[in-house]
Parts: sequence; structure tokens; C-alpha cells
Amino acid sequence: MKPLLIIPFLFSSFVSFGQFTLQGFVYDRETDTPLPGANVFIASTTYGVSSEADGSFKLSGLKAIHYQLVVSFVGYGTQVFDVIPGPPTAYKIYLTPTVKTLNEVVVRARKISRAEWLANLKIFKEHFIGLTENSNKLEFENPRVLDLDIYKGKLTAYADSALVLVNNALGYRVKVLLNIYEYNMRTTALHYEGQMIFEALTPSSKREESRWAKNRLEAYYGSQMHFLRSLYNDRLNEEGFYYILIPETRPGKRREVLSDTVLSPKSRVYRYKPVRVYTLLNSNCLLDSISTKENSVMNFKGDLQVTYIHEAESKSFQTFRGTSGKVMQTSQSRTLSPAYVQSDGSALPSDAIQVRGYWSWELIAESLPLNYSPEEDEKLPDKH
Repeated sequence: MKPLLIIPFLFSSFVSFGQFTLQGFVYDRETDTPLPGANVFIASTTYGVSSEADGSFKLSGLKAIHYQLVVSFVGYGTQVFDVIPGPPTAYKIYLTPTVKTLNEVVVRARKISRAEWLANLKIFKEHFIGLTENSNKLEFENPRVLDLDIYKGKLTAYADSALVLVNNALGYRVKVLLNIYEYNMRTTALHYEGQMIFEALTPSSKREESRWAKNRLEAYYGSQMHFLRSLYNDRLNEEGFYYILIPETRPGKRREVLSDTVLSPKSRVYRYKPVRVYTLLNSNCLLDSISTKENSVMNFKGDLQVTYIHEAESKSFQTFRGTSGKVMQTSQSRTLSPAYVQSDGSALPSDAIQVRGYWSWELIAESLPLNYSPEEDEKLPDKH
């Protein structure tokens, strides 16, 4: 999701042994008084707290990487900041009260009936939650906060408070601050902006705990997050990713495929039998020449086609595409601008990478927090 606002280098932090602590105070901008109970969280993670009576907050044990900090409070404008680890400094965060005026009221040409709103909600769910198997187990706690409308073939959605989702497939309660949502029903182009915070649910039994672990592992392995973590650690082939690069060409000219070898890795999709794949061996071709371990910049021209050999396309994906058969997952990606790849599998700016294919099929219902660790789920018995 794109950030609402970027104000770099504003945060007090203490770095130690690869981790850092983020702390500060939240105040009302007009009265300069503390705001207790403000929501302070790292976007797309499970890290979040509420400010204390004196407006203070503290987030400890964070990896020393780039984050987006979100600060919100009912009746106040949300603030989103870039967080970059550095030496401790003193600061305050000010939130401004929101005052609705007549100029801010959206005047509709006609009133939306309940039947129309429900029809719009169905479209919204399909193109925000997704149509995967896990989407059937995701529930809205407060769908009525959504203002939905269709005009000239474009569905727009707006929410003046957090949209709350319960993912009973992965074991998370997710709050979404949805700033912009637009789905073009004619071109199928989708664009949305906002922030998410994950809260782990408590399983009712060992069986449910194992089921969540199994589903989370299936959602993670082969995902874009898994791919970017593997790229950062130079372990693409070891993790099951094989890729070719299709450079941009002039219109009418035949497109060429760049690969430098043919391999026969063993695939779980075909019961560990060898499969023939064309691939590039050197992942440096995907990264800018200035990249280092601490500063990996993904920047290439053309389309990157990625095959993950250890999971097949889901039945729901094939039903949607009108295909069938046991096929390994394939996705396409291109960089719209240089993307800084981090160890947690995130890329900045968040809209620098455009995806198609299987990755574009996996929407909110398949989303995991950036601090998700598959190693923890792998430890649970009977997860398979």
C-alpha cells in the first residue's frame, strides 16, 4: 500500500545489536495537550501500542530497517511517517482535529439503495479481499463504514474510520485505514492506498493453531514477500524460485528471453521429480550496480517472469482463469522505479513494483505481516 504521508528523519530511536526502540509522545496540535489512547503502529506488522495517559508510547525490539509509523486517533487526522533507525533525539507528534465542513460533504446525484450497496460490496470484496480459498473465511466486522459507489464503470470506496477484518484462515484481525480505493470495471485496473495493522488471534484449540500455521505457510511460500526475502539473502534457487528476464523491445519487434542456463530441480508439485526450467543464475542482474547487502536496489528493464516450483496454482485461480491441470505458480513483475528491497520482504516505495499473474491474484485474504516468521509455524506439529 502507498504511504499517506512521508516525513523522513523525525523519530527518536535507539539502535542496539541490530534492533532499535522507537518512542515518543502524541499531542493535540491545537491545545498542545497529550492524547492518551492514540493508536501507534508500524504499518503492515503486528507491532502496535496505545499512547499512555501522558501521550507517551514505546515500541521495542524492532529490526533496524526502514518502517512506516502510523499514528491515528478518532476525530483527528492520521499521520504516517518514515522511520529510519538513528541516534536518539527528542520529538513530539502532533495530530490535528478534523472538522467536517459543508465543502467536504460528497453530494450524490442519487441515493444508493441497500441492494445497490450490497452489490457494490460484493465487487469490492472480490477485488480487495480476493477470490482465493482463504477469502471465504474472512469476515468484515464493520462493513457499514464503507461508502461505496459506481460511476462511469469505476467502483470507489471510502471509509472515515478503520475497516476491521477477521481472517479466520490465517489467524489475524486486521485493521485497514483505507484512504483511496478505485477499481475500473472496464480495464480491471485496481488502485488503493492505506495502511494495515495485524493482530494475532488466539486459537481455540491445538487443531485450530495447526490449521492456521498450515495456511500461513501456504500463503507465505511462493509469495512476493518470500521472493523478495530470498532475493535479499541471495537464495532464490535454494528457496525454489527460478526466473527469466524479458527485456523491453520496440513495437513490432520480437521479444527475447534472457536466461543463461537450464536446470532440473526437484519440484514438490510433481512429488519431487525433476522439472526442466530455464533460468538466470546471477541475481545481480535484477539489482542496481550500486546495491550492497544493506542497500539492495531492485531495478531492471522489462518483465521478470518468476516460477515457484514447490506449489501448484490453486483451484480457485484456475477456475477464475478458465484453466486446469497441475501447473507451477508463475508471476510477472516489473519495476516502475528503483525499489529498495529489505530483509523483511518489503520494497520501498511500495508502488515501485508492478505485478501480474499469481502474485496479483493474492490480495488481502493472503496477506501476512512483514514481521511474519515461517520458522515459528514450522515448529508446530501436525501442521502439514
